Amino acid sequence: MEKPRGNFKVEDFSKVKNTSRIELNFFSTFFVNAIGLGIVSLLPINIRFDNIFSFIGLCIMIWLLNWLLRPLLVLFTLPFIIFTMGLGIIVINAAIIYLSAMIVPYIGVGSFLDTLYASIIVSILMWVNVYISSENMVRKALSDADKQSKRKDDSDANNK
Repeated sequence: MEKPRGNFKVEDFSKVKNTSRIELNFFSTFFVNAIGLGIVSLLPINIRFDNIFSFIGLCIMIWLLNWLLRPLLVLFTLPFIIFTMGLGIIVINAAIIYLSAMIVPYIGVGSFLDTLYASIIVSILMWVNVYISSENMVRKALSDADKQSKRKDDSDANNK
């Protein structure tokens, strides 16, 4: 048996579920995109929405293209992403926003540079969202491992 580290034992960490999965959480990504695009519409960036339905359609189209097209774009541009140390992802996000704006009617986009600015804002918000949710998952996993460890210690103490 291995030595415990802090309040946890090494074998407790093997019970933590693997959290890597395809992100299909529609509401989380939809709301982060909506907040980011809402902030972009308030700034002097040339992206405009004629009505609320086109705005909602744009957020849904971005989510759909992120789910379907982004993995292929990342795969094909992997050398560029590695060469730019990850900043190429922002260009991919800008391309997805630009393509979504071209597909959804009643969306006005000035240039690709405008979508690049929007991509930076949305990427920062998405990073914050992922950071907060992963922090919560780690805290929950450690809390569950601590509870299991305490239950095991209590049962060992009762058996003595």
